Amino acid sequence: MIIQADELLKNKKYAEARVLYQSALEQGDEEAFAYLGIAIATYHLGEYSESESSALKTLELNGSLYKALLILAYIYARRKDYESCEDAINQALIIAPDDPDILSFAGGVYLSNGRAKEGIVMLSKALQIKPNDWMAYFNLGSYYFSQKNYKGAAQQYLNSLKYKKSFSVFIKLLILFVYIYRVTIIIITTLLTLTSFYLESTLLLFIVTMPIISVGLIGIINKYNKGLLIFLLGLIPWMMFLLMR
Repeated sequence: MIIQADELLKNKKYAEARVLYQSALEQGDEEAFAYLGIAIATYHLGEYSESESSALKTLELNGSLYKALLILAYIYARRKDYESCEDAINQALIIAPDDPDILSFAGGVYLSNGRAKEGIVMLSKALQIKPNDWMAYFNLGSYYFSQKNYKGAAQQYLNSLKYKKSFSVFIKLLILFVYIYRVTIIIITTLLTLTSFYLESTLLLFIVTMPIISVGLIGIINKYNKGLLIFLLGLIPWMMFLLMR
């Protein structure tokens, strides 16, 4: 039964997996692994209290199941309990120092706590082991953004987007376009005051919609299901402008 539940979990059928893990518990079948499965499934279902209690029960039964510690770290991070989060991730690193998921998350935690050198080393190691680790790229992008390396951040977010389509990454890319072209925007906006109203409106519209259209095109290229929606959103102001002429 545990094997069947694991397969459902792998295929992201979290509610169905949870039912099987609970059935396994009732039959006394590999309790530690059943609790771990419930912890992972309920975390993805957004039931964090049950996920936490199941993860703690897992560790009580078998302290070597480090994925329970990773789940706890995720939960504590969501609660902004960063001390408990770092404690959990450090315990996980002791048990599984080469697990890419742990390295990736730990790298992000260390970067956010000001331990940049250690964080970057961990993220680099995670990417060596698992080159398609979207979270490692995302965490690097967030770090570069905090250091005002906007082009570096944009590249890392684009790398992340290759492996996981995320609306939050699109939003960050949109913000980055504004930061990257902010000087150009200021210069053009200043020059617009010396031009006619028509030219000013056209160029201003271009400046405002360019980041949205660009991010939408990136989404379409990467087959993100909301890419076309974002692209069309950028075109709406142009349609309205043409209709008002």
